[in-house]
Amino acid sequence: MAHPLDPELGNLLAGFSFERASPAERACLVAAIAATNDPLALARAANSHDMVVRAAALRRRAELEPDQVDHLLNLHRLLVSQGERDEAWTVLERAATLAPRDGRIMRAQLAARCDLPPAELLAYAHTFTARFPGDPFLTFVIDQLGRVLEREPVVVLEPARRRPGTHEAVPGAPGRVTAPAGSGDSRAGAR
Repeated sequence: MAHPLDPELGNLLAGFSFERASPAERACLVAAIAATNDPLALARAANSHDMVVRAAALRRRAELEPDQVDHLLNLHRLLVSQGERDEAWTVLERAATLAPRDGRIMRAQLAARCDLPPAELLAYAHTFTARFPGDPFLTFVIDQLGRVLEREPVVVLEPARRRPGTHEAVPGAPGRVTAPAGSGDSRAGAR
């Protein structure tokens, strides 16, 4: 097997077994990825099942093409999945600076703050209304948070009721109506 620092990094990645690589080989590969300008090699590494390799490739892609919001969003998702919330938020803020009207970024920012108390999350969601007037996802979130605060029943979307690959509700799709915990509301049921 060729050494991971070979100049033919793209060809090496095609046959490299991340699962069987030693820690030293993986470290060399990550260093090579961090230094390469080869877009094919970076694309292959970004699709790796090895999270360390994938993160290195996504970071390098974001460095080489700093105006590509997609690279930043992919890096953000990976960092969130690895529990790196602070770095993920920094990457997301950078993406928001580049594309302030990108709805994907707004949804990721709301999701990143979902641990806030409902009143704070509602106030945060309202900060997006000027940039995203009439956005169905934002409207749904604001409506549901308002219901939670009013202790009214909320709609819980089933996974099939979301657009594939997003957290965006399909307009007009039915969901289950549930009462907030402890409200004693007996109106829960199918709508």
